[in-house]
Amino acid sequence: MGVRAGYYLCDWMVDLLFEKEVEDYFDNYFDFKYSLEELLGREIDLLEEQTIKNPYLKKNVDATKTLIYG
Repeated sequence: MGVRAGYYLCDWMVDLLFEKEVEDYFDNYFDFKYSLEELLGREIDLLEEQTIKNPYLKKNVDATKTLIYG
């Protein structure tokens, strides 16, 4: 489940897909994840877009993703 159009679709985890190359990837990834969890008050599942290998998952993600910052 996720967040769309400014409202929560459910009380479960928020799924976020991101595309970013950063230095100190490991530390930045978890800092970002924990900051989002604190901000939104719920568990966050982060998925890096280029790591999606399953074609069915990729198709579903591409069909349902919404850009929230560009």
